[in-house]
Amino acid sequence: MTTVPEKRFGEELVHVYPPIQAEPDWGAFFRAVDPFLFDGSIQPGRLGQVWGLPPS
Repeated sequence: MTTVPEKRFGEELVHVYPPIQAEPDWGAFFRAVDPFLFDGSIQPGRLGQVWGLPPS
């Protein structure tokens, strides 16, 4: 998986992307983030992002 660090509003973030040529392995993704969910350092609602929706 590819990781891309980002700093937004003073907060350190990392985007995790599966390889483009492969089917996404969601099991590998959740195994990678599970320790951070377990210790509370990442909020479950921060695991996804939606693009293309009209503003509300």
